[in-house]
Amino acid sequence: MSEAWKHLHGQVADGKFPLQEYIGGSEQGAVFITQRPGASASKAAIKLVPADLRRAERRLERWKAASRLSHPHLVQLFETGRCRIEDGDFIYVVMEHAEENLSEVLAERPLTAEETREMLPPVLEALSYLHGKGWVHGRLQPANILAVEDRLKLSSEECHRPEPGIPPLTEPTIYDAPEVPEQGLTAAADMWSLGMTVVDALTRQLPVWQSADHEEPGLPELPEPFPDIALHCLKRDPGGRWNAAEVASRLGVASPPPLEQSRVPARTRRFLAIASIAAIVALAATLVATAVFRRPAETPQAPISATPPPQIPTPPKPEPAPERKPPIEPAKSAERGSREARREAAVARPATPGDVVKQVLPNIPDKARNTISGSVTVAVRLRVDPSGQVTNASLDSAGSSRYFAQRALEASRQWRFRPGPSGRPSEWLVQFEFRRSGTEARPTRVAP
Repeated sequence: MSEAWKHLHGQVADGKFPLQEYIGGSEQGAVFITQRPGASASKAAIKLVPADLRRAERRLERWKAASRLSHPHLVQLFETGRCRIEDGDFIYVVMEHAEENLSEVLAERPLTAEETREMLPPVLEALSYLHGKGWVHGRLQPANILAVEDRLKLSSEECHRPEPGIPPLTEPTIYDAPEVPEQGLTAAADMWSLGMTVVDALTRQLPVWQSADHEEPGLPELPEPFPDIALHCLKRDPGGRWNAAEVASRLGVASPPPLEQSRVPARTRRFLAIASIAAIVALAATLVATAVFRRPAETPQAPISATPPPQIPTPPKPEPAPERKPPIEPAKSAERGSREARREAAVARPATPGDVVKQVLPNIPDKARNTISGSVTVAVRLRVDPSGQVTNASLDSAGSSRYFAQRALEASRQWRFRPGPSGRPSEWLVQFEFRRSGTEARPTRVAP
């Protein structure tokens, strides 16, 4: 479905928002670059969601409420409404346009400890604001930590007041707390997602844990003070988790930083996809910032703001980035999972023609695919109901990249299978192999 959205390029939503560049999407919705009307039309983003999806009205009401939130580290929602494009009915929300997000960085490298220290204060400030108003973010993960002009911001279209006993509008993700499916999204669940995001940002791996048992997640090796932060955010008991103020205190940020110290300087405006630690240290020594991630421009560009003062030295030429060493525990767990998946697949029945009715491959941008050296293999376990619909998807082996694992997980939920003749549910193992040249998927039935 994500590719099917592209044909809407050039259409106009609600008679005033042109659908320009396609940013991305799924079966649930799509995001385009647009322009807000007015004498000084400004660049924005518009998210379209089919109006015939369940709970569309509830989502529209949530967007309208979130548009009244005002915080420098939350993406501003400008306008919401309904529209008809071609033969489809949609609801939409227009919001600030983000140049990049943290998941794009993690597709290429992890953050350093210093970068993570600087990334967290604006995130904690936004969470404190939301939780203090009785709201939750509900979707805290790297893809929703954004660079918007000169600031780091959290997405806000999923922000809402807690709704006990009401199913979430979106499917749970690998960043969600274990209690979310039964208890819903809460401030404590946001803190679990923060802990997962911190570990992911530093290692490009997520903590090892099983929803069926009651053990605390296993953490990889982390630099100080992040083991303490991750440990207290990732408590199984929601009541035992730290809140945003406690994390800020452990980080050494006793109170929200002044706004002028939480801006992204013009010279480090974008998330840095490829840079050496030496270059980052040089920039940090001369520029005050909380977001230090920037992608070097491929061609010279005109400066966005005034030329930096002459006393700011030119950063030294970056040396090649040191080879990333995967964290100990998740790497071992992924390796064990991969071996077990291969053994299980060896005795299971490979798919025959017609078994897979609908196969969806992950949509990987070229800039992420070009970071692959050799191949990245991800195994996803699917539970399929008697009608052939996927009812649950979980990572059996995350491989070496959390980014590609998440993309594989999202794509596999859209697969469809031929109904089983026995009228019983089935279980499948789909192995995705990502290479620079493309992506392959190999499905194997493992039960019954």
